[in-house]
Amino acid sequence: MGLFDRLDKAVEKISGDIKDAVEKSPMLGGYDGVKPPTGIASQAVIETRLEQAKNRQAFAPILTENFPDYQIREYLPVSELGGMGQPYDFGLYQDGQLKAVVIVVGHNKDHTAAYKGAKEAAKAAGIPFINFYAHMPNEHDFVVYRVRGFLTP
Repeated sequence: MGLFDRLDKAVEKISGDIKDAVEKSPMLGGYDGVKPPTGIASQAVIETRLEQAKNRQAFAPILTENFPDYQIREYLPVSELGGMGQPYDFGLYQDGQLKAVVIVVGHNKDHTAAYKGAKEAAKAAGIPFINFYAHMPNEHDFVVYRVRGFLTP
């Protein structure tokens, strides 16, 4: 077995591990049971979802640093608001009360039933629903401005 054969097998294994992680991870889109496609497009899908997950992770320090009066909770199930749908990426709590939810969605995911269910549950509970798109820059000042705008009466 040559060097390239071993490299090819290693790449296949890593790719399989990534696919498994994407399918099982709620933060990478696996919560709705949708599996990434196989074949040539699958690598692009995996890379896109991993990039989106990285973008989501960038929100935690921004929220924590700029909203010290709030407790930040990651991955809030919609069922906690009595609904069904995509989990919220972040919940902002003050004195034990949920004050706002943040959801970071991928490209063209804001029209899915899961997204709409999450949005409706927040609306029904009277909780501000703040959405961001994972494929957009979401620079620090922009995120702070948007969140502050929803938290300020």
